[in-house]
Amino acid sequence: MSLRRSLSAALGLAFAVWLPARALAQAQPAPFTLIDDEADIGKDHPAAPDTRTGHIYLQPRLSVVAPAGKLASAPDTSPNAGTPTSQLAGTGAGFGATLGVGITRHTVIEAAAQYTSFGAPTACNDCKGSGIDLGLGFSYHLAQGVAIDPWISYGMGLRFATFHAQPSSTTGGPTGLPSVDQAFRGFDFARIALGADFYPVPILGIGPFFEADVGSAFSRANPSHADPALGPAVYGFFQVGLRIAFDPFQRARAPRAAEPKASAHR
Repeated sequence: MSLRRSLSAALGLAFAVWLPARALAQAQPAPFTLIDDEADIGKDHPAAPDTRTGHIYLQPRLSVVAPAGKLASAPDTSPNAGTPTSQLAGTGAGFGATLGVGITRHTVIEAAAQYTSFGAPTACNDCKGSGIDLGLGFSYHLAQGVAIDPWISYGMGLRFATFHAQPSSTTGGPTGLPSVDQAFRGFDFARIALGADFYPVPILGIGPFFEADVGSAFSRANPSHADPALGPAVYGFFQVGLRIAFDPFQRARAPRAAEPKASAHR
């Protein structure tokens, strides 16, 4: 009897110790398992969505335009003689627009048109002029689908300008003779611009730009008297302004960055 009692007491004591230990073990959380983030290194990830190809862009703009160079030079005189642009026109205001079509995620083909009303030059208070220029080119955008869109563009174009001015003397200055209208036609062989657009909303952006147009006149018309033949001359028009970039297709927002993986999970 004493042996049985001893065995029963021992088994009871063992069960009393095992039962709380088992309950405590079940209450413990599972051990943390580390995830190896380095497993993704070297794997190909899908490209960001293309938010430019096939989109149509309308970009009206307003700028201050300053002339430089010469519209014409007399071939039989010294290089300093001719028709400096600054004697026919002063700084003016330009009103234009660009229509573009995206052909890649970074490139847009553009057609541009602008009307410029020139102010009076310093040497001739009664002089005035205006011009129309048409251009074709492309722009390259450094980013896409983000709020700030830096860009640079290159193009060529035609320029038509009419100036109400006094005839030039052999020294290139006004002669005091009656004013006449002079019309020039030129070819812009380089139209370089750069700027950046800020998009507060996906479909509408605004930003500054700078542009330099360089070309040469190939014809001049003056109905009041015969003009000498055009000599080689290079003109320039520099402008700085503000443009509005309108994307009616609603530029897709940049995808949100994926949340970092948890370093541990249960």
